Amino acid sequence: MRQLEPKRVTIGEVEYAIYPFGAFDAAAISGDLAKIIGPLLVGVLPLLDATDDSEWNELVPPLTSVLTTLDGDKLQNLLRQLLIVKKNISCEYRNEDGQIEQKNLTIEVANELFVGNLDAMIELAVEVVKFNFGGFFTQMRTLFGNRKKNTGAKTRKSSGRSTQDDLVTLS
Repeated sequence: MRQLEPKRVTIGEVEYAIYPFGAFDAAAISGDLAKIIGPLLVGVLPLLDATDDSEWNELVPPLTSVLTTLDGDKLQNLLRQLLIVKKNISCEYRNEDGQIEQKNLTIEVANELFVGNLDAMIELAVEVVKFNFGGFFTQMRTLFGNRKKNTGAKTRKSSGRSTQDDLVTLS
């Protein structure tokens, strides 16, 4: 089952296992993401091949800067949705005694791991977005990227019935 297969990411000295959101949870979160980071992605995604990890890495700095300029309550809500509420992340790290601990990412664990290290929390959120919504953003890239190719396309100006010849080709 795909929902049981995590993506493993190491940020700093902590290894995270990110599990995919359920389909309906992903749909709900994608609406929030679209409102918050959609304007950035519309401008940036046509320039990137979102299936290539090296180009996703080029997206991280502008995405991080957008996230840090959000209203505090909106940012906090989005980060909670991506990292905590759906209980889709576990982590492995060494505690103060040097012992390896494995825990689900909760508010308490996040506060311990990310205090004074907001960049790591945002980097983890970006990894969650890439893992859960990478295909969605690739689709957006394809749609907005194709707009450039269609500038000379034939469009129908009358309000009469369409024929096969009147349709704009999107390929």
